[in-house]
Amino acid sequence: MRRSGIFAAFIFAVAFSTGPSFSQEATSNPSASGLSLKAALSGEYFARTIGWDEGAKSETSQLKAYLALAHVDIQFMRGFNVALLAGFASSDPGSIIYRNLPFSIAYGAGRVSGYLLGAEATKALFSFQDFEISVFAQFVSYKGMQKSWKIPGLAVDGIIEFAPAWTRLSLGPVVSYRRFQNFTPFLSVQYNRLAGTFEMRQTVQTLVGIEKKAVKAKSPVALLLGGAYALSDQISLIGEAGIMPYQSHLDTSFRLKAQLSFN
Repeated sequence: MRRSGIFAAFIFAVAFSTGPSFSQEATSNPSASGLSLKAALSGEYFARTIGWDEGAKSETSQLKAYLALAHVDIQFMRGFNVALLAGFASSDPGSIIYRNLPFSIAYGAGRVSGYLLGAEATKALFSFQDFEISVFAQFVSYKGMQKSWKIPGLAVDGIIEFAPAWTRLSLGPVVSYRRFQNFTPFLSVQYNRLAGTFEMRQTVQTLVGIEKKAVKAKSPVALLLGGAYALSDQISLIGEAGIMPYQSHLDTSFRLKAQLSFN
């Protein structure tokens, strides 16, 4: 988890030096100040085009993932929040082809469950009339549980073991519109980097092969649109939809979050 610690430290440094999460700051009470605690549950789905190099040729597939996260968010002062994230994910990398094994194989075993850890930081920069400009930074790390199955069609025993892992870093400004009393729409353009390593191990009697694929999302930019609705002073719901353009099509993401504040 050394890599996670480095990215988390980077997020906090960015937040202290610049500036809030659309999902958290959008639901903050504008008159609030001082220390407060928020707890939240969120669910997310995304589909990202990922690529890896095979010599001079670039291969692609679509990574689909379902995330469930618990958030513990501390607001240190008006407009500045830091949160720790933990949860689970189900991740399907699509058809990744492994050629440097005893027997070439294209992965097609579906989703792999795993756990998520991460951190995020948010900070308000300034307001202009009914608009508030913020900055948001988040880092999450996914590690899939090892999935194994027998190789079909062999006269001898053969086993395949698959272990995926990826990380995602999101960073960018957020524009919130605060004209309405209980509803706050927001728009964000983010640098959104997803990269990982998908390892395949193949054992056929005494033959053992291991191949690792370094993968990376093709689109590094995400456009996010959403809104936060305050059911009460303590309870808020946040919804968000995102698109990530790549060539002639769009990758997508959706998120829903329920948040409880303790003032």
